[in-house]
Amino acid sequence: MVLSWIQHSVEESIVKSILWIDSAAEVWKDLHDRFSHGDIFRIVALQKDFYHLEQGNLNISDYFTKLKTLWDEIENFRPFPNCKCPTPCCCGAIESLKTYKEQDYVIRFLEGLNEQFAQVRSQIMLIVPLPSITEVFALLIQQERQNQLLVIPSLEPENRVLSINSRLESQYRNNPATITSNFRGK
Repeated sequence: MVLSWIQHSVEESIVKSILWIDSAAEVWKDLHDRFSHGDIFRIVALQKDFYHLEQGNLNISDYFTKLKTLWDEIENFRPFPNCKCPTPCCCGAIESLKTYKEQDYVIRFLEGLNEQFAQVRSQIMLIVPLPSITEVFALLIQQERQNQLLVIPSLEPENRVLSINSRLESQYRNNPATITSNFRGK
């Protein structure tokens, strides 16, 4: 069953090369041996895309998803190694390196934001310790929603009523049947 799943999960050209292997473990080892080696040129391209990505016309969620996809692919090629020493490290250096790497991710996310988020970006960067990427994402989604609520027509309530009344009067003058049908819910 697992062997069938693997065969249906890979591209047709790859399936042809693993079709006659009898066990899922052997197929997995074969694929691992062939494709697990880091491709330095792909890593360079991913890092370039990651460090040059900007929000542009994307909303926060789409921008975050695009950045996270790049980050995850970089992490796939270059996972953070775990210490395999018989005596575990007690100085905290490994944890500090992991923290720095996560902070780099947060900083890159913040730096790629549009200028409308400059104030909230500055406020987040002043928080010690820097929040996690998911916390930053949540804060920015809230800010984006707040910004959308603030995009209200510049007319004051009284002026909006006058504007609506004058629009309705001009519709009535042009076609009296239109105005009455609008009030009947048609």
